[in-house]
Amino acid sequence: MPYERVLKESMSTKGIIMKWFKLIPYAALASLKQSALFALFNAFAVFMSFSFYEKDNPDCFFNIAMILSLFSLGVNFVLGYSSVKLMQDGVNGQKQDVLGAVILTVKKIIIIFSSFVLLAAAIYFTLLPAMYLSGGFRNWYLFMAALVYAFFSPYIIFYPWMIMLEDKSVFDSFRASYHLVRSRWIKYALLFFLSALILFFAVMGIIFVAGFISVRINWDVALSLWRLNQFLADAMPFNIKAALLFTEMASFGFKAAFSLTAFMLFSLYMAFLGFNMFVLILAISYKTLNDYELIVSREPEKEKEPEERDNFEVTALFKNVKEITIDTKETETFDDSAIGHLNRNETLRQFNKEDEDTANFGRPKYLVHEYPDPEDDEKK
Repeated sequence: MPYERVLKESMSTKGIIMKWFKLIPYAALASLKQSALFALFNAFAVFMSFSFYEKDNPDCFFNIAMILSLFSLGVNFVLGYSSVKLMQDGVNGQKQDVLGAVILTVKKIIIIFSSFVLLAAAIYFTLLPAMYLSGGFRNWYLFMAALVYAFFSPYIIFYPWMIMLEDKSVFDSFRASYHLVRSRWIKYALLFFLSALILFFAVMGIIFVAGFISVRINWDVALSLWRLNQFLADAMPFNIKAALLFTEMASFGFKAAFSLTAFMLFSLYMAFLGFNMFVLILAISYKTLNDYELIVSREPEKEKEPEERDNFEVTALFKNVKEITIDTKETETFDDSAIGHLNRNETLRQFNKEDEDTANFGRPKYLVHEYPDPEDDEKK
């Protein structure tokens, strides 16, 4: 298969969706672990709030409840960003490590929180003029602000990956995310928005069906809890509300408490699963875009410069050649009066005349090389 075709197929939406379907079991298992941690930490906050509920000092109770609420919110924040590392490990075929992803998120919490505050500040100051408008002007302004968010969000949607996986700073993460998407905005904007809408309605539909079944089984309990929730103040911390609702729910018996608790845990798991499946699409897209950028931005190898000895020219052979004159009129250029008429042995005899010993009847004289003795030098 040609190289360009492989690259085109790896960038296709169909390839991303097929990879996503293959990794759904991975996302399901990771979501189960994350939802278990979520339930554990939030149950701790609810239990601590419930334990301080019996005290006579309401100020101390509410202060501790607010601290525990912030603790639960921080846990949810860390677990949400840890999904980036978990889903990317699944795309890269690595082992699930929920605890390792949480630890990595905690180590980078300052940069993550700073980027989150920067986004929140940008959204706040963008919406601030709407507070001073009224009527149709306000609606038009909010509509234009929504278009601005929809335009810029695909460019910055990969900034958590840049922070978690590439050790980028706050501004560098947004800049790197922009350069990763760039001209492919339309394709990935449609993929992200459509997948987010489909997953949202799918998860909410499943939770609605499960909630309807649970309410039908425990109608009296659900009606009582709904009235209690309406009676409680909206500004009350959610862990205090949860403690009061669990207390009321326990009075209806084990069966009702178990079925409603199972429904809440199932809803929690489905929320994590839907979120992780959306993050999984982003993780596959991130790997696809990142691999594509690495390939197309790779500089071609420089051609090997020829060495001096490789710069060989045939004409250089004739630069220092002297003029040679050949007389083509003579038919014979070999002198028979020289040694041309002699055979091999006689020719050798002519060249070895200096080495012949006449006293030895014309046989070659063998030279004996005498070397000085080092001991003679020492005696001198």
